[in-house]
Amino acid sequence: MSTIQTNGTLRSKDLTRFDVVDSVLAPSDTYTLVYRDGILLSGPLSSLIQHLVPTTDYYPDQAYLFAFILSSRLFVKPHELLAKVVAVCHAQQRLGDPVSAALNPLHKDQLSRFVPRLVQLLAEWTDKFPYDFRDERVMAHVREITHQCVSVEPAVRHQVSAMLQTLLHRLTALDKYETFLQQTGTDATVGSADALSPVSVAH
Repeated sequence: MSTIQTNGTLRSKDLTRFDVVDSVLAPSDTYTLVYRDGILLSGPLSSLIQHLVPTTDYYPDQAYLFAFILSSRLFVKPHELLAKVVAVCHAQQRLGDPVSAALNPLHKDQLSRFVPRLVQLLAEWTDKFPYDFRDERVMAHVREITHQCVSVEPAVRHQVSAMLQTLLHRLTALDKYETFLQQTGTDATVGSADALSPVSVAH
């Protein structure tokens, strides 16, 4: 089980990786989150992931969002986590079913309230942990889910574009900074070697 402590960090005790879609269909008591004094203490990894995913009337607490995305990489890689988030969205909200949204006004209304929250979650993830999105496997999920979001709720197109543009700028800046550090390190090594005199080498 994965345990989230009151300080927002996670530890592993006989971790079991549940399938997210199966967990949606399983008895609720199998995937119970444990609270004490209003603080989330523990729960299976699949339930913690579901707790991360917004709904039409729920959005995860900022502290939980940051702590879980940061600590979850001890158990699952970012691309695996995002894949599970996508699976929850499909299972609970039928995000990947645009035909239903087009024919069913209730489903359309449900997605109209859910999609902006999902885009907000992605925006916060890209802002807090941009390094995760250097992985093409992560970006493949981003492209999939943002395409589905825009398809069912065109009003979020501007938010999605702004999020991706900001992410591109962040990643470009990170690449430039890493290149600078590498060049600085190389220059420092060469400079140190050049500073060695024949006498120094002899000693």
